[in-house]
Amino acid sequence: MAFLICGGVPLVGEIRAQGAKNAVLPMLFASLLCEGGVTLYGVPQIGDVGVALSLLTQMGVAVSHGGDGSVTLDARAASAPTYALADAAAIRASAYLLGASLFRFGEGAIPYPGGCSFGKRPLDYHKNAFLALGAEWEEDETSIRVRGRHLHGARFSLPYPSVGATVNFILAALCAEGESVLYGFAREGHVMDLVAFLQRMGAFIRPEGNALYIRGKCPLAGLSYTVPPDAVEAGTYLIAAAATGGEVTVRGVRYGEISPLLLCFGEMGVPFRFLGDAVTVYPARHLRGTSVSAAPYPGFPTDLHPPLTVLLSRTAGGVICDLVWHDRFSYVNELEKMGLCACCSKGSVRVRQSCLQGATVTAPDLRGGAALVTAALVARGESVIRGEHLIARGYEGFAEKLYRLGANIRISAEP
Repeated sequence: MAFLICGGVPLVGEIRAQGAKNAVLPMLFASLLCEGGVTLYGVPQIGDVGVALSLLTQMGVAVSHGGDGSVTLDARAASAPTYALADAAAIRASAYLLGASLFRFGEGAIPYPGGCSFGKRPLDYHKNAFLALGAEWEEDETSIRVRGRHLHGARFSLPYPSVGATVNFILAALCAEGESVLYGFAREGHVMDLVAFLQRMGAFIRPEGNALYIRGKCPLAGLSYTVPPDAVEAGTYLIAAAATGGEVTVRGVRYGEISPLLLCFGEMGVPFRFLGDAVTVYPARHLRGTSVSAAPYPGFPTDLHPPLTVLLSRTAGGVICDLVWHDRFSYVNELEKMGLCACCSKGSVRVRQSCLQGATVTAPDLRGGAALVTAALVARGESVIRGEHLIARGYEGFAEKLYRLGANIRISAEP
């Protein structure tokens, strides 16, 4: 399937942010930690969630969908994951099954996790975190196996604030004897949302300064929980609104997570208003260029840097660096087919003011695909964005929401 977009139309209207992709995935896998049922409200209907629920179903977790958009999981009959777990290699978040399996079963095996391809994404930090807790780790080019039925509390320092390693350390440490301390943990909103979710289960987890204190062997109970809003999805629509010269309000937004983007808007001259849980972007009289470095929280989010490249092309230009994923720039080659004037070097892209034209391009990954859609909304003429399934991994009803905002967009079989 592909997006067919006729650009040049300002986006206007109001939408509500979906549940956060990066928060709900670890919550789904953390449902293995308790014997009782877990009900999540506001679960986004996106590709990665579908894969995660399929993996849990294969493990024997009973999954039911409510008419209100909720998902209930009952893991009482679950068994440990194995190498044969179909589709585990399709998403990066399947790595969370390792920590959850250590807690629940004392062992687990999965195919090597996949997800978006933008350079090497090793699991060394995960491995060292598990080893510090007393677990065993076996790995080859295609799969990983962990064992550890008698884990012990440990003090472990992450050399880099890895979100995935932070999540896996937390899950495994909850079944270790005694207290564990994780230094240099990731502070992204979706990590702290998982902490709040586990605390509601009964876990003892306490952030203090640069350390995260975790007490093992606390009894965990089932619960009902609402998935927080997706700041990346909200930011994507706000950037698209600014790039098209439109006026869009996104509701269900938390200021702490969206503030790095709003600071960037201020530097670029994009008028906006934050009121309650809503952000409104207004048409700009004159856009200014800027330089942005994507970095771990509280820095500018790496997932928003690809669409921001398109907005930057509407200005006198600037530079975007990514300190998280240095090779996350394959989308630039596709944008150049649409007329983007840019020059990539290791870990950065220098963008010049560009006149974008419609073209046929292919999404290289989830957020790169969102950048191509944003460019097509701006470009003169019609564009075809191939790889709709990649974009659907993280955006629920992307075309439908954009259509409600006035975009000339539809989904069609690839021409």
